[in-house]
Amino acid sequence: MKAIALLIVVAGILPLSAQDTGLDGVGGLAGYNLFSGQSGFGFQAFAVMPQSDLHSAVGGRTGYEVGIHTTVGIDTASELRPRFDYTRLDGGSFSFTNATSTTTINGLSLGVDYLYYVQGTRTGMYGMAGANIAWWECQNRFVANTRQTSPTFLIGPGFRFSKGFAAELEFEFGQFRPSVGTDSSIKLGGVVDF
Repeated sequence: MKAIALLIVVAGILPLSAQDTGLDGVGGLAGYNLFSGQSGFGFQAFAVMPQSDLHSAVGGRTGYEVGIHTTVGIDTASELRPRFDYTRLDGGSFSFTNATSTTTINGLSLGVDYLYYVQGTRTGMYGMAGANIAWWECQNRFVANTRQTSPTFLIGPGFRFSKGFAAELEFEFGQFRPSVGTDSSIKLGGVVDF
């Protein structure tokens, strides 16, 4: 719970601190300005292509993820992106003794991504790495519903077409249920910034 509270505080305070031109690094170390003063907010939407145990749980069906974020420029080539996401995957139906059921997986995650722009400015190609705390719920009529809280990690490339739009390919790794529950997925989508 402390980690979640810290992420919420960071997501709310960093954009405001980044606008303060008097912020000189941590304790004013060597006069380095920790934040570039560029901050914003936006939303993201991804198609989620499940892999491994997640693929089996939902019959290979593609799901979706939507979320909101804020961005905080660290310097001209990198930024932090605290984010909050909702993920949904609806599985294929299967029958058991003349009854049919579908597996539905819902997830909420709160985390932060680090983005590094290859060209040294916030345009073009970038690499991204992130860490989240994810809360998963697996629902199925024939099997007891499960809930799982676990860390999730992601990595991938992106391309910023303009100040307001970028496309990303993310590879995510985590655990969506206690046993036989590896969450690995490939996500492809867009990021809109204001």
